[in-house]
Amino acid sequence: MARTRRTSARVRLFLTSLALVGVALLVTIALLRQVLLRQLDDRVDRSLVQEAEEITEFAASSTPEPGEDPATFARRVLTEYLATNVADDQESLVAVQDGIAFLRSAGAPGDVSGQVAEFAATTRPRFVELDTDAGPARVLAQPILDGERQVGLLAIAWFTAAERELVERTIRDAVAVAAAAFVAAAALAWVATGRIMRPVILLADTARDITEHDLHQRIPVEGSAEVASLIVSFNTMLDRLEQVVGTQRTFLDDAGHELRTPITIIRGHLELAGDDPERFAASRTVVMAELDRMSRIVGDLLTLAKAEQVDLLARRPVDVDELVTDLRDRMRHLGPQQIEVDALAAGVVQLDPDRITQAVLNLAANAVRHTPPDGTVAIGSRFTDDSFEIWVRDTGEGIDPSDHEAIFERFRRSPGQRSPGGSAGLGLSIVRLVARAHGGDVRVDSAPGEGATFTISIPADPIPHEPEQTWHES
Repeated sequence: MARTRRTSARVRLFLTSLALVGVALLVTIALLRQVLLRQLDDRVDRSLVQEAEEITEFAASSTPEPGEDPATFARRVLTEYLATNVADDQESLVAVQDGIAFLRSAGAPGDVSGQVAEFAATTRPRFVELDTDAGPARVLAQPILDGERQVGLLAIAWFTAAERELVERTIRDAVAVAAAAFVAAAALAWVATGRIMRPVILLADTARDITEHDLHQRIPVEGSAEVASLIVSFNTMLDRLEQVVGTQRTFLDDAGHELRTPITIIRGHLELAGDDPERFAASRTVVMAELDRMSRIVGDLLTLAKAEQVDLLARRPVDVDELVTDLRDRMRHLGPQQIEVDALAAGVVQLDPDRITQAVLNLAANAVRHTPPDGTVAIGSRFTDDSFEIWVRDTGEGIDPSDHEAIFERFRRSPGQRSPGGSAGLGLSIVRLVARAHGGDVRVDSAPGEGATFTISIPADPIPHEPEQTWHES
């Protein structure tokens, strides 16, 4: 059925193209015929008018003989004119008096002598179309007048059959050429419609073959500008769809992976407690802690899922010195460690302050977990040539260089952090996604026993308003 629809679409486009070409050719041939016949009529009329002007001039230049009456003069003028003028091959000159032809030129293909009676009363030049034994004839009746009375008439007839046949033969030749052109156009139209429909067919095939588990197919960009633009838009839609489906699949996998453990723990404690109030009271602390951990995990997973969408950030101009100062104040409530400010850059940067705050506090919470109570956690910021950097430094246990990349993976945690209520291993993943959503990244500088420094770097065109300061506050 799909194949039939594709074929019919191509056939409809093909037939439409042929119909347009056919109509154009028919109209062209019809117009050509009309133009040629019109040109023929104009040429014949010019010849007739020229002949009429010549007989008029000849009559005007002739002088009546003494005692010659007007009718006799007109008859003599017509006789002399026909004797001195040779008609064209398709022309016939007929001298008429009192509605009767008395003399005609020789060599014409037909004769209108028997049809001139209607010109007996003609006093003005008159065009008529006559049917003769030699075909249609165009006739101009040119009277010779004595005052307002006709005393003679010259009927100038032009037999158009031969020339009309030449026009018709030309039209038949044009029809033959048009037919050959139509066949060639049909072949080209079939090929062209195939090329035009090919990207559309690929588009339909790809759309039909795409499933939730197979979103990697893309359509080659080809065809006209409009079709190519459609394919690019479709491929872009597939990119977004694949990203959304991948995000959803990762979210479900992560949620199933991480929530299974606290659910198992909660179920085990509730089953063990049964209806015993004392056992239930003993299990309550563990159950509430696991529920709190599940809440944090779901929040982090939602953040990760949203971080991979295009609407994650709400950028606006932010005074980074105020941002870092606010972060320092918040960090003081995370643990007993001494909080310091290494450096404070001053300027305005386009960023999402809420997401940057979330990322930095994740780094700070991670630093507090891995730093002794009498240790130090510090925050700092600076501008480089083309970026803004904000970092969190601690004096904790440090990280082996071989783990620098792995710690940013989801659910990657240090030993000892799997206890109820501990980290789900999503904080650093969120930090990286927030940094990359800003067009930057995050890096770590650390070694075992030397603490760690996590630096978020994002592209920036700062507007400094104060020099950088170095603070050391508790």
